[in-house]
Amino acid sequence: MKKDINLQLLLSVSHLLNNKPMQSITITELSTVAGLSRRTFYNYYYSKEDFFTELLSNYFDRITQILQEDMSLGTPVMLKVLKYLFNKENQFILQSLLSNFPGMKESIIQYIRDIVKNSDIVDLSDKLERNYSVPYEYAFELYTTTVNSIILKWITTGFQESPEEISNIISKSVKV
Repeated sequence: MKKDINLQLLLSVSHLLNNKPMQSITITELSTVAGLSRRTFYNYYYSKEDFFTELLSNYFDRITQILQEDMSLGTPVMLKVLKYLFNKENQFILQSLLSNFPGMKESIIQYIRDIVKNSDIVDLSDKLERNYSVPYEYAFELYTTTVNSIILKWITTGFQESPEEISNIISKSVKV
C-alpha cells in the first residue's frame, strides 16, 4: 500500500516541480494532484520534508542494493549505478532534489564516503596513499570528493553524457 502511495506522490511531485520550486509545494497540492487526502499523506509522513527525506533514502537504498553485487566497486557495478541514475524517471527527480532539497549535496558526499569506507576494495588505504602520494585521510578525501564532483556535475548539467562516458571520466580521474 505504501509503495503505491509513494509512487502516486512521486508522480505528483514530478508534475508539480515542472511549475514551481520544491519549497513552494504544499501538502494540500501534493495530496490533491496524487488523488489522496491530506490525512492519507499524514498517515505515512510527518511533513513534506519527511516525504522528501524518505524519497532520497529510497534512492540510496536502491543504489546500495546495486553496489552490494560487487563491493569492490568495479566498473561493471558502477556503470549499473550510473545507468540507474540515468533512467529518465530518476533524472528529473534527482535534479529537483539536488537543486531544492537542503542538505542534498552533503547527504550524497556522506553516502559516497560511507560506501567507499565499507567497500571491499583490497588494501584501500595503501592504494590511496601510494596513488595520491599523500596521507590516507587526504587521499580518501580526494578520491571521494572527485567521484562526488563528477556525479553532481553530471546531474546538474542534465545528464549530458552517457553513463559509459561518466564511468570513463571517473575511472580516469580517480586513482585506486
